[in-house]
Amino acid sequence: MYRQNAEMHTKVLGPEHPETLTTMHSLGVALLSLRRFVEAEENQRDLIQTQCRVLGAEHQSTLETMSSLAEIYMDQKRLDEAQNLARQTMEAQKRVLGEKHQNTLYTMDLLAEVYSNKGQFGKAEELAKLTMTSMEEVLGAEHSYTLEIMELLCLMYKDQGRLQEAEELGQQVFERYKKSCGLDHRWTLIAMHDLAHIIKAQGRTHEAISLLEDCLQLQEKLPVHLQMDRERYLKSMKKWRNKEKSLKKSIFAPQRRHAKGRHASHKSKAV
Repeated sequence: MYRQNAEMHTKVLGPEHPETLTTMHSLGVALLSLRRFVEAEENQRDLIQTQCRVLGAEHQSTLETMSSLAEIYMDQKRLDEAQNLARQTMEAQKRVLGEKHQNTLYTMDLLAEVYSNKGQFGKAEELAKLTMTSMEEVLGAEHSYTLEIMELLCLMYKDQGRLQEAEELGQQVFERYKKSCGLDHRWTLIAMHDLAHIIKAQGRTHEAISLLEDCLQLQEKLPVHLQMDRERYLKSMKKWRNKEKSLKKSIFAPQRRHAKGRHASHKSKAV
């Protein structure tokens, strides 16, 4: 649909018409969401060249497409390219739009994620906290962008073994999604799944399994096209249950061996 719209706008209005450029950007974002990275990158690169020529290198729309291209690099693990472009875009957006503009904050979030993926947790945490505070102030505590940066910070804590902090923040994220989107929303269930993993990482396997079971039951109520995470959740559930069974066996097995040894000893004495 996005490609058809882009082709129609190009044919009717011309390749440099503002509406054509908007549909081209939407096409690039759609391709990224489908993980068709090569097509997405080609689309956004061509679009940036046109936008620079028609709108200017620091036009809001040009910078938005640059941020999208940086995200494409990040999703392909091309982290140095992603970092350089995201930083360049962020600085331009600060000059043109202001430090607390929604687009600027989105790129700051992206750059924090790039730092985190590179293992630069100090830089990532500092930028993520700054971004989160600004998003709460500008967009609100329950805005999707605010909750996304909170999720990123939560996962950073988990990756560093700061599990108590991760759980506290993860619980906040889950509660906010539940309040703003409802309990049976895909984003709420993703937060629920992530929280279960944090609980599991602290050795509370039974509690984690119980939470993930609730998550899977709620997920069944979603339309089929929104259940793309289900296989991953089921895989976690199977792995955790198997581990819990193995743990129980390892706990009780020595007791059975010991009991068998006692009986053998008594039998020997009786003889």
